[in-house]
Amino acid sequence: QKQINQLTKKKPLPKTQETPQTYQVHQEPFKGSGKIFVSGTTVHGTNTKFTQELQQNNQITVQVNNAEESRKVILVLSDKSACINEPFSAEVNSEFQVHKPPLTIEQEKPEPKRKRKTALKNYEIRTKRGPWTYWSDEVLTKEELSKEELLNIRAQKVRDKFCWM
Repeated sequence: QKQINQLTKKKPLPKTQETPQTYQVHQEPFKGSGKIFVSGTTVHGTNTKFTQELQQNNQITVQVNNAEESRKVILVLSDKSACINEPFSAEVNSEFQVHKPPLTIEQEKPEPKRKRKTALKNYEIRTKRGPWTYWSDEVLTKEELSKEELLNIRAQKVRDKFCWM
Protein backbone atom coordinates (compact mmCIF):
# COMPACT_ATOMS: atom_id res chain seq x y z
CA GLN A 1 0.00 0.00 0.00
CA LYS A 2 2.89 2.36 0.70
CA GLN A 3 4.20 1.76 -2.81
CA ILE A 4 0.83 2.66 -4.31
CA ASN A 5 0.69 5.86 -2.26
CA GLN A 6 4.21 6.75 -3.34
CA LEU A 7 3.32 6.22 -6.99
CA THR A 8 0.16 8.30 -6.80
CA LYS A 9 1.71 11.23 -4.92
CA LYS A 10 2.03 14.35 -7.01
CA LYS A 11 5.39 16.01 -6.82
CA PRO A 12 5.64 19.75 -7.42
CA LEU A 13 7.59 20.86 -10.45
CA PRO A 14 11.02 22.24 -9.63
CA LYS A 15 11.04 26.02 -9.68
CA THR A 16 13.61 27.70 -11.85
CA GLN A 17 15.57 30.10 -9.75
CA GLU A 18 16.50 33.28 -11.51
CA THR A 19 19.42 35.14 -10.08
CA PRO A 20 18.55 38.71 -9.15
CA GLN A 21 20.52 41.49 -10.78
CA THR A 22 23.07 43.09 -8.49
CA TYR A 23 24.31 46.64 -8.67
CA GLN A 24 27.16 48.24 -6.78
CA VAL A 25 26.83 51.86 -5.72
CA HIS A 26 30.17 53.47 -4.92
CA GLN A 27 30.16 55.97 -2.08
CA GLU A 28 32.25 59.12 -2.12
CA PRO A 29 35.06 59.31 0.45
CA PHE A 30 34.67 61.97 3.13
CA LYS A 31 37.02 63.74 5.50
CA GLY A 32 36.88 62.35 9.02
CA SER A 33 36.48 64.70 11.95
CA GLY A 34 39.51 65.41 14.14
CA LYS A 35 43.05 64.05 13.78
CA ILE A 36 44.42 60.57 14.24
CA PHE A 37 47.67 59.13 15.58
CA VAL A 38 48.50 55.65 14.33
CA SER A 39 50.95 53.40 16.12
CA GLY A 40 51.11 49.89 14.71
CA THR A 41 47.56 48.64 14.14
CA THR A 42 46.01 50.93 16.76
CA VAL A 43 44.39 54.21 15.74
CA HIS A 44 44.00 56.90 18.41
CA GLY A 45 41.93 59.98 17.71
CA THR A 46 41.52 63.49 19.08
CA ASN A 47 38.14 65.18 18.51
CA THR A 48 37.08 62.19 16.41
CA LYS A 49 33.72 60.45 16.06
CA PHE A 50 34.75 56.90 15.13
CA THR A 51 31.50 55.29 16.31
CA GLN A 52 29.50 57.56 13.97
CA GLU A 53 31.89 57.76 11.01
CA LEU A 54 33.68 54.40 10.93
CA GLN A 55 32.42 50.87 10.57
CA GLN A 56 34.07 47.54 10.11
CA ASN A 57 35.48 47.06 6.55
CA ASN A 58 35.75 50.82 5.91
CA GLN A 59 39.08 52.15 4.64
CA ILE A 60 41.12 54.87 6.34
CA THR A 61 43.32 56.87 3.98
CA VAL A 62 46.16 59.11 5.23
CA GLN A 63 49.15 60.96 3.76
CA VAL A 64 52.43 59.19 4.57
CA ASN A 65 55.63 60.69 3.12
CA ASN A 66 53.81 62.45 0.22
CA ALA A 67 51.93 59.27 -0.69
CA GLU A 68 48.44 58.10 0.19
CA GLU A 69 48.06 54.84 2.08
CA SER A 70 44.82 53.06 2.93
CA ARG A 71 44.11 50.46 5.59
CA LYS A 72 41.02 48.44 6.40
CA VAL A 73 39.20 49.05 9.71
CA ILE A 74 38.92 45.82 11.70
CA LEU A 75 37.29 47.10 14.90
CA VAL A 76 35.87 50.34 16.25
CA LEU A 77 36.30 50.46 20.02
CA SER A 78 35.11 53.98 20.87
CA ASP A 79 34.99 57.52 19.52
CA LYS A 80 38.75 57.78 20.09
CA SER A 81 40.08 54.28 19.40
CA ALA A 82 39.99 51.81 16.49
CA CYS A 83 42.06 48.95 15.03
CA ILE A 84 43.25 48.49 11.44
CA ASN A 85 44.34 45.34 9.60
CA GLU A 86 48.05 46.24 9.17
CA PRO A 87 50.31 49.13 10.19
CA PHE A 88 51.17 52.05 7.93
CA SER A 89 54.71 52.36 6.58
CA ALA A 90 55.46 55.11 9.15
CA GLU A 91 53.76 56.49 12.23
CA VAL A 92 51.00 58.91 11.30
CA ASN A 93 49.73 62.03 13.07
CA SER A 94 47.39 63.79 10.65
CA GLU A 95 43.90 64.20 9.25
CA PHE A 96 42.26 61.25 7.49
CA GLN A 97 39.64 60.27 4.94
CA VAL A 98 37.06 57.50 5.23
CA HIS A 99 36.16 55.29 2.26
CA LYS A 100 33.05 53.17 2.71
CA PRO A 101 32.75 49.92 0.73
CA PRO A 102 30.35 49.98 -2.23
CA LEU A 103 26.73 49.17 -1.46
CA THR A 104 25.41 46.05 -3.16
CA ILE A 105 21.81 46.33 -4.24
CA GLU A 106 19.91 43.30 -5.46
CA GLN A 107 17.00 43.90 -7.74
CA GLU A 108 14.68 41.03 -8.45
CA LYS A 109 12.84 40.77 -11.70
CA PRO A 110 9.20 41.64 -11.30
CA GLU A 111 6.80 38.75 -11.53
CA PRO A 112 4.87 38.64 -14.78
CA LYS A 113 1.37 39.97 -14.48
CA ARG A 114 -1.21 37.27 -14.55
CA LYS A 115 -4.43 37.61 -16.40
CA ARG A 116 -7.31 37.75 -14.03
CA LYS A 117 -10.16 35.44 -14.60
CA THR A 118 -13.17 37.52 -15.42
CA ALA A 119 -15.82 36.66 -12.91
CA LEU A 120 -19.32 36.56 -14.26
CA LYS A 121 -21.70 39.03 -12.69
CA ASN A 122 -25.03 37.62 -11.64
CA TYR A 123 -28.11 39.85 -11.96
CA GLU A 124 -31.66 38.99 -11.05
CA ILE A 125 -34.44 40.50 -13.16
CA ARG A 126 -38.02 40.35 -11.90
CA THR A 127 -40.77 40.10 -14.46
CA LYS A 128 -44.52 40.23 -13.78
CA ARG A 129 -46.03 36.76 -14.00
CA GLY A 130 -49.58 37.34 -12.94
CA PRO A 131 -51.63 39.88 -11.05
CA TRP A 132 -49.79 39.30 -7.75
CA THR A 133 -46.67 37.28 -8.59
CA TYR A 134 -43.28 37.94 -10.12
CA TRP A 135 -40.91 35.64 -11.93
CA SER A 136 -37.14 35.95 -11.31
CA ASP A 137 -34.68 35.47 -14.17
CA GLU A 138 -30.93 35.34 -13.71
CA VAL A 139 -28.64 37.07 -16.17
CA LEU A 140 -24.88 36.33 -16.21
CA THR A 141 -22.57 38.92 -17.82
CA LYS A 142 -18.86 39.59 -17.89
CA GLU A 143 -19.16 43.34 -17.31
CA GLU A 144 -21.26 45.34 -14.92
CA LEU A 145 -24.62 46.51 -16.19
CA SER A 146 -26.18 49.84 -15.37
CA LYS A 147 -29.75 50.18 -14.11
CA GLU A 148 -30.82 51.33 -17.58
CA GLU A 149 -29.35 48.26 -19.26
CA LEU A 150 -31.06 45.99 -16.73
CA LEU A 151 -34.36 47.74 -17.45
CA ASN A 152 -33.86 47.21 -21.21
CA ILE A 153 -33.30 43.48 -20.64
CA ARG A 154 -36.46 43.33 -18.57
CA ALA A 155 -38.45 45.15 -21.26
CA GLN A 156 -37.25 42.74 -23.95
CA LYS A 157 -38.30 39.69 -21.90
CA VAL A 158 -41.97 40.52 -21.22
CA ARG A 159 -43.99 43.61 -21.75
CA ASP A 160 -45.57 44.78 -18.52
CA LYS A 161 -47.23 48.02 -17.51
CA PHE A 162 -44.28 49.09 -15.33
CA CYS A 163 -41.63 48.54 -17.98
CA TRP A 164 -42.29 49.37 -21.61
CA MET A 165 -40.39 50.65 -24.59
